Amino acid sequence: MDLPTAEVARVVSTAAGLALPERLMPLDECVSPVARVVAETTELRRNHRLAGFWNWEEGRFTSRPPLGEIQLEWYRREDVPDAYVVRKGGETVWHTLSRTWAFLLAADTRRASPFVPDGLRCLRRTQPGHCLPLPIGRWATAASGRCPGPSGSPAGEAGYTYPFPSAAYRDLAQRLLWPGSLPETLVARGRLLGNLALSRQPSPESMVAIPSWVSRILEQHAAALGCARLAHAACVPRRVLPQLLSFARAVKQTTTNVP
Repeated sequence: MDLPTAEVARVVSTAAGLALPERLMPLDECVSPVARVVAETTELRRNHRLAGFWNWEEGRFTSRPPLGEIQLEWYRREDVPDAYVVRKGGETVWHTLSRTWAFLLAADTRRASPFVPDGLRCLRRTQPGHCLPLPIGRWATAASGRCPGPSGSPAGEAGYTYPFPSAAYRDLAQRLLWPGSLPETLVARGRLLGNLALSRQPSPESMVAIPSWVSRILEQHAAALGCARLAHAACVPRRVLPQLLSFARAVKQTTTNVP
């Protein structure tokens, strides 16, 4: 139910015999990007016992270090909280007492996406062990009226999903944690435009210059969109330009607007 003001919400709650509503803070105030959190390191713990290495293939901690370059190590001590260390090529990238953030940073360092859109308004975990930060999980539960939990994936695999009130808020949660991320629909659209613009080169007479503001947007988000070649192109076929302009406006709106 959408209510116009907080006062109306209080009147409705009182009449229905419900608890008075509390203000739900905006989603973008709930969490910081992964890169910003990583910049704030904690003191590396001493006298902790190495309890295991995260095995990316098996999805659990084991006594054997993984074969890949990125390692997530788990340390324990009986009288203090557990600690986690992320290493790349043997060098310490980050250390923390937070299991959630350790997994998120390890995934970011591996350039692996631990969550993907699922259905109309959910985020589904793609790798075991990963969780959204608690403030985002609580916000999504309060705003959507549904709790996160186990679910099946399109491929029939067991997974874990976080429901959001809409696809816009789901995509915003991803962008808050990973500012470079963009909705799958935009990524697919960018790839299609890249194929249309670069697959066949028409005659010079039918080519038009890409406006500078469009080029800036494409260059800024080239990695997330997977359109590096298009971002560096100076011209496109005349018939593709209207679609490219519409696409650039959609990217700009998605990356600057909050639902």
